[in-house]
Amino acid sequence: MRIFLAENPRHMATLRSAIAHQQAESIEKTAHSLKGELGYMGVPRLVQKARELEEMGRKGDLEQATVLFTTLETEMAALVAAVRNIHSEQSRPEFAAKSIGRNQ
Repeated sequence: MRIFLAENPRHMATLRSAIAHQQAESIEKTAHSLKGELGYMGVPRLVQKARELEEMGRKGDLEQATVLFTTLETEMAALVAAVRNIHSEQSRPEFAAKSIGRNQ
C-alpha cells in the first residue's frame, strides 16, 4: 500500500501531462504501469480504465483519453483516500494490539 501511495501521484501527473501534450507512447507506458499496480490492489474497474488508456496510447487514438482520464482520476482519488484510511488504521497501536492478539 505504501508503494501504491508513493507512486500514484507520479503516475497520475505523468498521464495528465502526456494527455495534455498528446504523447501516446508515454500514455501507453504509464497506463501499463498503473494497470499493474491496480491489479495488485484488486480493483478491476480501475484496471479496465487503465487498460483502455494503455490501448489508446498504443493505437495513438487519444480522442477520448481526456474524458477517460478525468473519470479515472476521480475514482483514483477515492481509492487513494480509502487506502490511506486503511493504512493509517493499521498503523495505530490499538490495531497492532488486536492483530497480535488474533495470532496468539
